[in-house]
Amino acid sequence: MIKKFEVDTTEGVLVLASKKRLKDYYTDRNFDYGYPEGLLDAINKGIILPITTESQDFILTNFIFDETDINGLEIGQCKLFLEENDTLQIMNFVDFTMICDYNSGDIDAYDFYFEEQYIKELKKGWYIINIYVNQYCELEHESDIIEISFKCNWLAEDPTFIKHTDVYVV
Repeated sequence: MIKKFEVDTTEGVLVLASKKRLKDYYTDRNFDYGYPEGLLDAINKGIILPITTESQDFILTNFIFDETDINGLEIGQCKLFLEENDTLQIMNFVDFTMICDYNSGDIDAYDFYFEEQYIKELKKGWYIINIYVNQYCELEHESDIIEISFKCNWLAEDPTFIKHTDVYVV
């Protein structure tokens, strides 16, 4: 299965998140605006995956859940955990910070300005996500377009060997 999205703006950071776990995490916590330090605990717990896009306004994203070959430069590997009947949410950094700070991580309580983007009906468990990047120029866009492919591989247990001290930059 491959899911594709066009992200009109990332506000500098593209964020992937477990909808259920984001709400659970920020129910009793204050949001820390320190980037990336304030997010490292949630990253290492497999709740979120932020990718710094260095102010790129238009991002093509591909989520690959099968053995499809991927073109591009592999820049890293992360992990996410999805609960039963969870949703993998794709959002820009402004939406993410507003959801976490003002809505205690509750995505359903937030009114998205841009079209909400997500993937449902994924298997419960850990996912190792390999990140691949392509950059190219298209005439109808004023700047380069970045294409980010996320190769998502399901695991039965926590990939404890993945620990982050920073975030990826594309």
